Amino acid sequence: MAVRREPWVFILSTVGSVLFAVLTVADAWVLGWSTDHVVIPAFEDGEIGTAMLWAVVALFVGVALLRAVGIVARRLGAGIMQYRMQAHTRREVTRKYLELPMEWHQRHPTGQLLSNASSDVEAAWAPIAPFPMALGTVVMMVIAVVQMLAADLVLALVGLLVFPAVLVANVVYQRLASPLMTRAQRLRAEVAEVAHESFDGAMVVKTLGREGEETARFAAKVQELREVNTRAGRVRAAFDPVLAALPNLGVLVVLAVGVARVESGVTVAGDVVTVAYLLTIVSFPIRAIGWLLGEFPRSVVGYDRTRAVLDATGTMPHGDLPAPVSAHGARLSVDGVAYAYDEAPVLRGVDFEAAPGRTVAIVGATASGKSTLTQLLTRLVDPDEGAIRLDGIDLRDLAPASSPAWWPSCRRPPSSSTTPCGAT
Repeated sequence: MAVRREPWVFILSTVGSVLFAVLTVADAWVLGWSTDHVVIPAFEDGEIGTAMLWAVVALFVGVALLRAVGIVARRLGAGIMQYRMQAHTRREVTRKYLELPMEWHQRHPTGQLLSNASSDVEAAWAPIAPFPMALGTVVMMVIAVVQMLAADLVLALVGLLVFPAVLVANVVYQRLASPLMTRAQRLRAEVAEVAHESFDGAMVVKTLGREGEETARFAAKVQELREVNTRAGRVRAAFDPVLAALPNLGVLVVLAVGVARVESGVTVAGDVVTVAYLLTIVSFPIRAIGWLLGEFPRSVVGYDRTRAVLDATGTMPHGDLPAPVSAHGARLSVDGVAYAYDEAPVLRGVDFEAAPGRTVAIVGATASGKSTLTQLLTRLVDPDEGAIRLDGIDLRDLAPASSPAWWPSCRRPPSSSTTPCGAT
């Protein structure tokens, strides 16, 4: 989806990554060529030709400059694509929040919604940044392996023995780290939920003197997140040195075998240097792919949580009738209204009328349903049973853009400046 939405940015980043890959491998060729044509003749003759020295310098500098261009293009394109997709998804999620009815919002804590639009979106598109680099490093690995085989088949096969060990290390790492990263991403959302509940209900917390309980509740969830992240960090700390050490061990084996082959006259020193250097290069693509795979568990969790919002349904249906407009207000009728939160009934069989010009006060104990009734009267939610009517018209039959019956009494439009205010 990101590639389809930002094709030119993706092409820029991928071309830069491939350029970096090709020129990184070209370094090995320059190093091998310099060894055979400059370094070894210098030892044999006791002098270095000026022309050859400048040629080597020009080759190394040219490769380095072009590789720098590739790095800039790769990182710039990957960063632009990642941040654009995050911004696009955040706009989609926020737009969906505004479209979904109040009843859906009541079933989802505000902290969870904040997490969906922030850390979940960030996690969902985290693999986009290393994705072009991973494609480029695949090209690097293919070219490097071909060049190793072309330089010396035996040394190449000896060096490539490190591949199975690196792949096994990656598989073990994924199996150990994936569950921890998944759990950590879910805990981030839970921490956000607890924090928002405490901040949003600060007045209740202060009034009831529950600062200690709320602090302990937040601390427990943060501690759980810290422990999961620590365990994931320990796995990563053990994995990285192993992955870095395996190619170095392969280089030592290649050098040992290469020395024996040079002494026997089977190969030349330049080919040994080339294969050894290429082997150190080959380890980088594997690590880059490992970084990409390492982001996937957290990314999948973030994407699933974001997708759940974007795929949510629950639109509030409307009719096509205009709201009744009267200079004296409308009659409000509440007939057998009932409402429940997750099968926990709050209102049952509520019946009353408010005549035009009358003021009705709603009183009751805490959690008796006063706010819920207000949400029903303004049609933020619909009743489970019964109906609410204005001048005999069910609120569910009104058009979504119709003006409320009490509009003239509160805010007169310019064309109605002489309309008398009605009662609420």
